[in-house]
Amino acid sequence: MPFVREEQIVKVRDGSSFTERRFTIRRTRHGPVMNDMYPGLFPSWAPPVTIQREPGELSSSIDQFGLANRATSVASLRHALLGVGTPLAAWQAADRTGTIALFATGTIPVRRKLRGTRRLRRCSS
Repeated sequence: MPFVREEQIVKVRDGSSFTERRFTIRRTRHGPVMNDMYPGLFPSWAPPVTIQREPGELSSSIDQFGLANRATSVASLRHALLGVGTPLAAWQAADRTGTIALFATGTIPVRRKLRGTRRLRRCSS
């Protein structure tokens, strides 16, 4: 399975001006290669890691972030963020009543026959 390479340009503030940083991200039909997006997260010997997401998750995530933005308590914030389609995220929150929380959200695929990593056949870098 060949990779498609995408060049990403990110503008980073440097005082009163911006500096452009360029990144090349490989992408497969399963999604972007996480090894490229987060250098140093995986060991150098690790195979390419991708996380396939459903297209509809993005639109529901935007709605859920809107609800999270209007949350008035830790409980309502947690309820809103549980619907966000992220692989995994950790959130810290506090509200006016003194409730403080740290909670995780996200979805991780469960595969009966795989540990979550495997080499892809016919990969080319």
